[in-house]
Parts: sequence; C-alpha cells; structure tokens
Amino acid sequence: MMLATQLACVFLTSTFSEAKVIPFTFREPVSDAVDHVNPLIGNGGVIPSHTGGMIPSTAPPFAMTRWVAQTRQNYVSVPPYILNDTSIHGFQGTHQPAIWMGESGPAIVVPGAGTIRPVFEDRGMAFDKAKEITTASYYSVELGGQILAEQSATSRVGHLRFTFTNTSTPFVLLEATRSSVIGHSDPTNTTLPVGTINIDPHKREITGSNPERQDWIIGPLSTPAKNFKGYFCARFDRPFASWGTATNGTIHRGETQRTGTQLSGFATFSQDESVVNVRVGVSFISVDQARRNLDAEIRDGTTLEATARRTRAAWAEKLDRIQIEGATEKQKNIFYTAFFHTLQYPYETSEEGRYYSGFDDTIHNGPSYNGYSIWDTYRAEWAWLILFAPERMPGMITSMLNDYVEGGWLPKWKNIVETNIMVGTHADSQIAEAVVKGIRGFDMDLAYQAVLKDALVPPVNDGNISYGDRQENVDYEVRAGLSTVYADKGWVANDIHSEAGSRTLDYAYDDYAISRFAEVTNKSSDAEFFRNRGLENPFVLFNSETGFMESRNANGSWAGPDAGWTEGDKWIYTFDVVQNVPKLAAKRGGNASFVSFLDQHFDGGKAITSTPVNPRITFHTGRGACEDTATCPTNCS
Repeated sequence: MMLATQLACVFLTSTFSEAKVIPFTFREPVSDAVDHVNPLIGNGGVIPSHTGGMIPSTAPPFAMTRWVAQTRQNYVSVPPYILNDTSIHGFQGTHQPAIWMGESGPAIVVPGAGTIRPVFEDRGMAFDKAKEITTASYYSVELGGQILAEQSATSRVGHLRFTFTNTSTPFVLLEATRSSVIGHSDPTNTTLPVGTINIDPHKREITGSNPERQDWIIGPLSTPAKNFKGYFCARFDRPFASWGTATNGTIHRGETQRTGTQLSGFATFSQDESVVNVRVGVSFISVDQARRNLDAEIRDGTTLEATARRTRAAWAEKLDRIQIEGATEKQKNIFYTAFFHTLQYPYETSEEGRYYSGFDDTIHNGPSYNGYSIWDTYRAEWAWLILFAPERMPGMITSMLNDYVEGGWLPKWKNIVETNIMVGTHADSQIAEAVVKGIRGFDMDLAYQAVLKDALVPPVNDGNISYGDRQENVDYEVRAGLSTVYADKGWVANDIHSEAGSRTLDYAYDDYAISRFAEVTNKSSDAEFFRNRGLENPFVLFNSETGFMESRNANGSWAGPDAGWTEGDKWIYTFDVVQNVPKLAAKRGGNASFVSFLDQHFDGGKAITSTPVNPRITFHTGRGACEDTATCPTNCS
C-alpha cells in the first residue's frame, strides 16, 4: 500500500468528482470496503421526494438511532438532509426509517454562539461542502467558519464534538419538540406535540421527552400507541456557565424544567471552553433508560475517535465479507454503499433486553425491531440478510411474533405500530424462507399460527373498505378481500378493493411460501392446500385473449389492463408468478415464446438496462465462503 493511502483515503462524493480526505484517526480499523462507502449516494434530487431517500447518517448496522446533519425539517417524503441545501440547523437523532415514512421521537442537538436561537429558521448555519466529510462512522463539517462539528454514534447514543473558534458565549441547545407535519407530503398539516425538558447543571445533563409520531394518522385504530415518547439524556463533558429553556422562540433563562410545545433546553459554556463533547442517549422506554443506554454504550471519558473506531469496526465486520477484484473506484463506491444501505433496516428498538410496544402501549422483555418495509424487502433484501446477518434473524422474527401477540397480526410496514402501507402479508414469506433455510431460535409453533391467521382470517369489515394507499381511520388491512371473493374464486375483486390485481398475486405467493413452511414442519394437508392455492390462483387473472394478467371484478368480468396494480403495470405483474414459472411459460405458448416475451418486455423499455461489468466478487458470509460468483448464491454454506 502506498504511503499516501496509509495517511489519508480519497473519498468520492455522489457525483464522483470532488475528492475528500478522511483523517487517519477515523480510518481505523483499516477497511477498503468501508473506505468506499459514500453515504451521500441516494440523497440528491431536484426535489426532496425525488431523492433515493438515503441520508449521510453515522451509526452502526441496524442502529436504533441514526445521527445526521439537519438541513431541513423532515416529514413523510422529505428526509432531514438534502444534498443541495446550503445551511445546517442542527444534528438529528432520527428514527425516520425511510423517506416514505414519518419521524418518531427524534432528538436534535444544535451548537451555536452568541444569541440563543431555538427557532429552526433562525439557527441555520452556512457550511462549506468542500470540507464536509461523510463516512459510515464519522461525519464532520465547518459551520459558519466558527464551529467544527463532528459526530459518530453507537446504536442508542450519539456522540458529538463541537470545536468553537473566535466565538462569544458558545452554547448547545437540545430541541425536544417542534411543529410536526402529519400524514403524507402536506407541510401545512401540523400538530404541536407536548414534550418535556429538565436541566441538571450539577450532572451536566439535559434530558427530555418527545411524543412526535408523524404516522399516527394511518395506524390501526386498535393500536394507537397513546403513550409513545422518544426520550433523551444529553451529558456534557464541560460545566455549564448558564442554562435555560425556550418555547416557540422565547428564552427562559435560569429555568431548569418545562413542559410545552416547540420546546428546547440549552446550556452555555465559558469562552475558555473551546471544545465541548456531548453524548446523547436515546430511548423509547424512559429518560432513565436513555441514561442507562448512554452509560452502557459510550462511557464517560470516551473520545470521539474511540466511538467512531467502534462503529467503523462494526461496518468493517460486515462489509469486508465481500471483496471485489478488478472493479473501478466508482464501481466499488457504488457497490459498498449499496451494501451499507442494505444493513440499515429493520432497526433494533430493544434496550437492555426490554422494549416499548406501541401495539399494547406497555414495556416487554425480549427483542424488538422497527422499520419493517416488508413489501419492499421480502423479494431480495431478506435473503441477503439471511446470508450476511444470520445472527439477527431469530431476533427479527421474534420481534414480528411479538407484534403478532401484542397487536393481533404480523407486521407489514411497522413504524412504531402497523401503518397498513403496501399489499400482501409478506411476513409469511419471510418467516417461511427463514425456516426453509434453516434459521431457528424463535417459536416455530407461534410463527405457524401467525402465518395461518394471515392466510385464513380476513380483516374487520373486509367487504366495506377499499384500503387505499395510506387510508385513514381503518384497522388492520392484512389480506383485504379474503372474505369477499378470494376464498371461493381465487382473486381479489377490483370493484371492492384497491390494488386488487397485485393483492391477488401477492396472496398466492404468500400461500406458496406457507406451503413450504408446512412441508418443513410435516403438516402435509396444509402444505397441499396452500401449495394448490399458491400455484393455481395467479392464473385466474390470466387473460388468454391478451396474454397478460388482468384484474377482475367480483362478478368475474375483466377490470381493464391498467386497473388494480401497485407500483407496476400489466407487464411487470404478468411475470410475478415466480412460484410457477413453468405454467406461466405454457400459458404464453411455451418456452421459446416465453423467452421472446421476456425480450419484448426488456427491449421495450419496461425495465432499466445497463452495460454489464464483470468484476470478480468474493463472498464471505460468516457461514462459509464462496470463491465463484456463478455458484455463490446457491452453494454458500
């Protein structure tokens, strides 16, 4: 290795054009894979909702809280950091699991100097993007030419270090609550959550709570999570010179506690204190638990370098399992950043073996995860996690079963509680896939009971609710249409339920998955029943006159080629019978005709194609190694 690369790593931005230098002390342990992670990839876009939804956060894999520079107020379709923004308004411990979901109980840390500025619009500080450093485990930026802000994080604790230069009255503010945007993409639809702030100058702590939950409006009526809060405990390494609270921009100097809306607490420091470290423990259980998380994960006296080293090591342990030979730097940036993104969700929410459940509003013992986007992840992401995070599988599945016990159903898109987003009950598929691939360590009997309920029990008022995307004031959606037409005829009726064609095909795939679960557990009659439903039901939608899948109405009439699809069209969904491709090929006139049909699909611009590249990839899953890219997906032990 050349001396230059021993001293500093060249890091490329999302445009692969501007070189950034990562300090050597934040490049330990050595990992070429981690060096090629660029957290800015997937963040650009003309408008926020046109980004890839990624943020340049620092946290370990599957972290409960990710810390990110805050360039704008986040809500559904808007992340807290946007690449083209020019000012930073604080550093946010975020629980927004994806751009299309809402925030829950964030903690926000704001450095400043001089006048206390608690209002978001007033506290923005310009920053130089040329000096901004973004990595998986360390972030730094210069604010207004006066403050060097650096951050790293463990799963439940953010570690921030602020170096003040030529400033008067340096301060750090903790924002507990803000005006919260509710629902989907309408910044005028707001509420004012009521939070708390407590300041203890003797302990050098600012603690608080924040009940903000932007997705409450689409949660099932039976599980309102009324007592949900995000709690935080911020501990400083310097004594407070003064302190106070702020509500809606009004400063209350000397005050140590307050309950209210648009609420913050702050501490100022002596001008002699040019460097201030603050560690922020976060919890969904209590302030005391946030304090315990802080003490457990980043003890007093821990340097930022040590925190970042620990987090980088966690990423290296995962990312170093895949090594690429012959790839360009750009290709390595793309690949390892994508790998990095696959290990963000679902994120852990258990704390010292306990967790808050929004389904029954109480504290339980056991593992818990949040941020399940199962319609998006059951096809490939889940299989990837089985390969590269098998140690997480028992806890992730047990978390799903906890949701089932406490809320009545397996999750679909869990964000504190269920949100009913997307169609199908693909937790059935995920659990079945784990079972078939040998994952154990969870309650198999309970898991089978849960998937059977998905497959056989319709939602409340099934025949009277369409279950449109993000429909409000309804209960669990699960397999909408199960009681109206599907059980007898095999399809979901387009004139009763939204996205009926997609639901029909998704239900069939999940039925097939359950049949595989039943086979493994020697339930032969169940296996036959669900296998028949899974293999045959898709073809009730096959319109032999057009050669495409097509949604049907309750009376059996065709609904039209463009009706009933979820994020796709008749082309995409006609191929969505992966459990019975031979029958689909036969329906399309045989193998040769089917191949021609596939070519037509791709050549007709129905999917994105690119020039193939062939770097050699070596996989190390932790359960054996594969040295050949052609055999690895099937032969990894």
